[in-house]
Amino acid sequence: MKRRSPPECPSMPATRRALRKISSNCQARCLASPPFGFPPCRQNYCDPWSIPSLPNSTGRLMKRVRLIRHGESAANAGHATQDHASIPLTQKGLDQAYRVARSFAEAPDLIVASPFARAQATAEVTAAAFPSAARETWLIQEFTYLELARCINTTLSERRSWVEAYWLRSDPSFIDGAGAESFLDFVTRAQTFLDRLEQHPARQIAVFSHGQFLNAVAWLLERRPQVIDAKTMTDWRDYEIRNHIKNGGGYCLFKQPTDAAWTVGQRTLR
Repeated sequence: MKRRSPPECPSMPATRRALRKISSNCQARCLASPPFGFPPCRQNYCDPWSIPSLPNSTGRLMKRVRLIRHGESAANAGHATQDHASIPLTQKGLDQAYRVARSFAEAPDLIVASPFARAQATAEVTAAAFPSAARETWLIQEFTYLELARCINTTLSERRSWVEAYWLRSDPSFIDGAGAESFLDFVTRAQTFLDRLEQHPARQIAVFSHGQFLNAVAWLLERRPQVIDAKTMTDWRDYEIRNHIKNGGGYCLFKQPTDAAWTVGQRTLR
């Protein structure tokens, strides 16, 4: 007996319904197991650049945003670093950046990158592959919650006790020292990013940022916190640990002009 597809829910966002309708046909268009792109269709999502533009009744097109964590950095590899902004990619991180660039099925309209060196270097490879794409730098850098001065020439393992103490404090307004930001400021930056995405005219956008920042964006969309307090700060920390984004990984956002909210696509598995 042929299995029948479940009926569509009228309240399902237009983007989700549109993706569902094409999911059975777009498998062939997806890249074959891209190592750092988006996997072939599962849960009704696939590589956003392999999905044809879907006009709605007004003729406007779906907005598709691919969010990517930078390649492996010197800090990720366990090396001591001088500051958060200038950390370079390792050779493995550069290889990951090339694999990300090769995973695009077509050029984005816009490439956005964090001002931090590791995100800029990762984005540069994709920008070189698609020179027609516009390029912008937005304030989507990683969450810097430890005082900069005491982190000079330290490794991730050497900072671990400071990190644990910060999260045990669970104070969204706390600022550790010069050059650090509060959790409240961090979440505000993530919301500002979403607002800017909403307003930007580009329809296909590639964003190169950082693991914690990308998880803050997804957390805001999935949890929709009404207040930022100790409880929500702890919830975000648990969310970030459970949904760790590996170097070169990420997820997609989809939105039709008629949708009330973004649809968060499946995360990469590598």
